[in-house]
Amino acid sequence: MSTAATKEDRYENYLACFEAIGLPRTEIARILNLGADVTKSAAAKLSDKLNCAPNRAITKADALNGELLKLTHLLLATRGLSLESLEFDDTGKITDRYIRNTLKQFK
Repeated sequence: MSTAATKEDRYENYLACFEAIGLPRTEIARILNLGADVTKSAAAKLSDKLNCAPNRAITKADALNGELLKLTHLLLATRGLSLESLEFDDTGKITDRYIRNTLKQFK
């Protein structure tokens, strides 16, 4: 039987996800910002969350984002690919070209 995760559990899991991914914070911020230029505000927000700042709680959506990015990282790594190559278009959507090329690696 599962119990609800505490705020501390979510923080520890969130941090563990990004440690497992092993990318620089600026690259993680770029991905979480859907490829848009990382502003000082976006970088500070991520840094605050990773440092467990009292004003930056890890929401369930944040926790899910971390888990899904870790899973994506692990899947890409099985094919010698990296999250760093993730491409976004101007609207924040992952490019069709990136999806097509990545899917070819899994056939």
